[in-house]
Amino acid sequence: MWPLTSSITTTIAFSVVFGIFSGAVIGLPPASMAEILGKEDPQRQKKLGHWVGMMYCGASPFALTGPVIAGYLVSKYNKDWKTIQLWSGACLLCSSFFMMAARWAVHKRHVAHMLDIEALPTPSSRSQRTVSAIIDDEKD
Repeated sequence: MWPLTSSITTTIAFSVVFGIFSGAVIGLPPASMAEILGKEDPQRQKKLGHWVGMMYCGASPFALTGPVIAGYLVSKYNKDWKTIQLWSGACLLCSSFFMMAARWAVHKRHVAHMLDIEALPTPSSRSQRTVSAIIDDEKD
């Protein structure tokens, strides 16, 4: 939306909308990580700090090179800010896609797990293993 701002009024409107939604860039990745780990297993919940640290460690090269790329784009394309606007928009769109893909994969895994639990034998069946033993084996 940033490239479409051509007057002071549209720039102020963009700034307000951007300010409202920019907190998602900071707040959603750790929250998404917590959602991916799930709330049913305390052992997995303990890994939240590790996973968030790894996520930000993986993002750090891009945070370091982003301003350099932006400076190159400004100098290469006649000091036109549209290139930076489009570059940052494409990066945010790409990261949003990966967040949605991760959330979809977690949902798919959760549904598959629920279907597997329903397919397990009941304690009253002739199977020698109980449902709780099978679930404990799956957790390991």
